[in-house]
Amino acid sequence: MPNPDESTTNSPVEYSSIQMSRWLASGFVYASARFVPVPFVDDVIRQRCRQYVVQTVLKDLPSDDSSDVADLYSSGGGWFAGCASMTVRAPIKLLLFPIRKIVALVTSIRGVPLDVLRMVLLGRAIQQWKQIELVQDTNPNREQIDRFKAAFDQAFGGIDFRLLRSSVSDLRRVTKPWRQAAKAFSKAASEEKDNVAGTVETIRDSQQVREAQQLMNRPSVLKTFQEFDARFAAAYQSRQSI
Repeated sequence: MPNPDESTTNSPVEYSSIQMSRWLASGFVYASARFVPVPFVDDVIRQRCRQYVVQTVLKDLPSDDSSDVADLYSSGGGWFAGCASMTVRAPIKLLLFPIRKIVALVTSIRGVPLDVLRMVLLGRAIQQWKQIELVQDTNPNREQIDRFKAAFDQAFGGIDFRLLRSSVSDLRRVTKPWRQAAKAFSKAASEEKDNVAGTVETIRDSQQVREAQQLMNRPSVLKTFQEFDARFAAAYQSRQSI
């Protein structure tokens, strides 16, 4: 396993405009799950979005659909979700679904932008991880994947809406269109829950994604993204086995 030096760890994340449009489109579909009124379908949509982001970045690896790599986008083991097992969770989630849905709708003013940004930051983290750790295009091992998940959770948890308040200063102006877009995309995502990647590709060139991409290219936003990258790199390196 490579042992990145400081210069490698701090190297900027390199990504293309196409990748950003994919991450943003994934974010809109991920956010659209808030407006899906069918139990468990919302969870399927969100997992498929994470899978799309992970697999499009790691598509050059020998096998990006191995069980270990699949854990990067699954909801088990505390990663993104965090209950014991689907057997235990299912009845509880079904019972609490109306409450969860009400909360999701009420908090959508802030929640939708954060959902969109979550997928963008997941894409950036996967891309950075690939540059740092998977330089020889080899499949990540179990220890690397566990370190990635812990580092991402720590880095993302450190944002705590600061990203929304400081970098995207006019987010309030774009929040309503983002919410409307996510709500509009929810029908397609629900109907195509087993082909979320197709939905993402369909909306990649939508006006909403293009406008969001322009916002993401602002210097203040890019600076905040770079701060996230630094937090992720530091968290990942701190978990390196001695």
